[in-house]
Amino acid sequence: MRSCFRALVVTVCLLSGCQRQKIYDQRDQYSLATRWNLGAWASLVVALNESQIDGKPIDLTQFKTTDDLASIIHGGDFDFINHDAWDRPFEWSVRTEGERTIVRLTSYGNNGINENGEGDDLYLEVTFVKDREPEILLKDELGEIVHATAQQFMHP
Repeated sequence: MRSCFRALVVTVCLLSGCQRQKIYDQRDQYSLATRWNLGAWASLVVALNESQIDGKPIDLTQFKTTDDLASIIHGGDFDFINHDAWDRPFEWSVRTEGERTIVRLTSYGNNGINENGEGDDLYLEVTFVKDREPEILLKDELGEIVHATAQQFMHP
């Protein structure tokens, strides 16, 4: 009788995807935490772009890594958002395309491999164009992309 019950439990579990759900939940916790950190970065990047040091606007292109930003950020727990949930630093890049400045932070996801934003990579892009509200794009590990203005992103 006991062996029949075990067989029934194992069968139900396999059919309902218990093991697969357990693995997904573990992966999703890391991805959710990384998405949260990228969201915090969205707010920070927009605030930095609107800030000044000694009366001059901050030039985001001067920073080569997120660690470079630590020199101008005072207070708060910067180390908390400086890494993804897999404890790897975010890759920071800034590029200009005409009047557009695009800041991108990338996490290489669970596998830790730079897949140029594909695969399980997660990334945040904040695009600044003079006299326009910043645009934010967030790509998650499943390939879903969320577009928002800074106002929508920070105040849903």
